[in-house]
Amino acid sequence: MTSRKRPRYAADRVAYVVLGALIALAILVPLFATPAIVCVGVINVVRHARTINDGRGAPSTIVLLVANGVLATVAMVVFIAMAGLP
Repeated sequence: MTSRKRPRYAADRVAYVVLGALIALAILVPLFATPAIVCVGVINVVRHARTINDGRGAPSTIVLLVANGVLATVAMVVFIAMAGLP
């Protein structure tokens, strides 16, 4: 089987570096967990839109919306829990 090389966009590299930094901070400081989760959702949406434009097989839009909804819900729960902390 031949492996297809996916195009690497500069924006992807930047997004993954930012995401990596946010995840590292989230481990140290829980306050950064929400931006990290939101960043994951944004990356998913951008990659999904790009996949449709490239004409390759993309995950179902409904599946993607549900996944991002779950991420947003987790982010909100974490945020509310932290807001309640002294």
